[in-house]
Amino acid sequence: MPRILLVDDDAAELKLASLYISRAGYEVEECADGIQALGRALAAPPDLIICDLQMPALDGFGLLSALRAQTRTAGIPVIFLTSHTQHSHFRRAMRLGADDFLAKPVNRSDLLEAISSRLLRLELVRSAPLPVLRIDPVAEDGAVWPASPRIPAGIQELGDYVLESEIAKGGSSTIYLARHKIEASQVAIKLIRLDGHTPPDVLGRFINEHELLERLRHPNIVPIFGQGFSDHHAYIAMEYFPRGSLTGMLKAPLPHAAVKLVLQQCAAGLEAAHHAGIVHRDLKPDNVMLRADGTLALTDFGIAKDLHAATESTDHGIVLGTPAYMAPEQAMGKQVDASCDIYSLGVMLYQMLTGEKPFPGDDHQTIIYGHLNAPVPRLPAHAAQWQDLLDLMMAKLPPARPANAAALQACLGQFHLR
Repeated sequence: MPRILLVDDDAAELKLASLYISRAGYEVEECADGIQALGRALAAPPDLIICDLQMPALDGFGLLSALRAQTRTAGIPVIFLTSHTQHSHFRRAMRLGADDFLAKPVNRSDLLEAISSRLLRLELVRSAPLPVLRIDPVAEDGAVWPASPRIPAGIQELGDYVLESEIAKGGSSTIYLARHKIEASQVAIKLIRLDGHTPPDVLGRFINEHELLERLRHPNIVPIFGQGFSDHHAYIAMEYFPRGSLTGMLKAPLPHAAVKLVLQQCAAGLEAAHHAGIVHRDLKPDNVMLRADGTLALTDFGIAKDLHAATESTDHGIVLGTPAYMAPEQAMGKQVDASCDIYSLGVMLYQMLTGEKPFPGDDHQTIIYGHLNAPVPRLPAHAAQWQDLLDLMMAKLPPARPANAAALQACLGQFHLR
């Protein structure tokens, strides 16, 4: 039976939440303050901690920092209960490693749903941990991960952050490892230049990415901590992933249990995006980041499309995305919906099972021709049990695919490894 440590200095809130949790069949241990909770967690780590954010002596921030600093407790999921809605609180908690937030007074259904979700992810990670492999220094889209630290001339600091080294460089942006001046936590800074050479659409997409990620708060989507501007740069501060991206794991086929774990977590992140009316449009291994605890987060929403936007799209007829993972309708510059992300995830499924892309080629035209005209490739015998799911996800016509990530989740729920 999963053991849950419940921490709240409000006796009434503590008893109410404890009643909800125990009646759902979980073992509950109550603590009235952060200091007591830390001692118990260090002595006997629980499966999950639910903690009030504002407490005397040792508040939720302090408890979380202490837990993440110890090897025995670093991987325990932590859900915060809070009556505060300031973005600064959310950003600080996410930087420290919080897993979820619930509003007080606590709602029974929300509480139990959050517990069930966190414990399911923990069970998946424990049963099928992702292998820790060397990250390839060359990213999928040609971005280089330099071996030696490089800091851009003239910008040692940006807002609350001190730049430490360059992590990756793409066509219009550069990613730096940075540290918060006060909290000393590491973050990734995505930076673009603001000068006469920066196309207006690049800046527009950069700002759009920040706005979309502000709306998406989910464990499988990269959390952001803020956006800022200087005289010559714009930046977004987000979670830093020291294990890098999924790309480094795909030099050979993955174990089938790990493949299913990746699919489930990617689908969970996409489901949150699709529910909000957001289509990623550039799902690929480079944009799936690895945490130390084996969980994943989707990143790079720079060309994401907001289906609920009031303004009419200006990129109809323009091909955006990465050819190797692009749905046929996307490759033709047609309007897309959530099913194009399902196609891209299907391409990733094939790559995880075989170590190869389904439609290789020496140029973009050859690759796109494969997506438009070639049949869905057959999987080798050892992966044949995945063929029906792959055919569904990589169907040429959008209506033949799962309509969105929620529909894909339903398919995955019925898929059992043999």
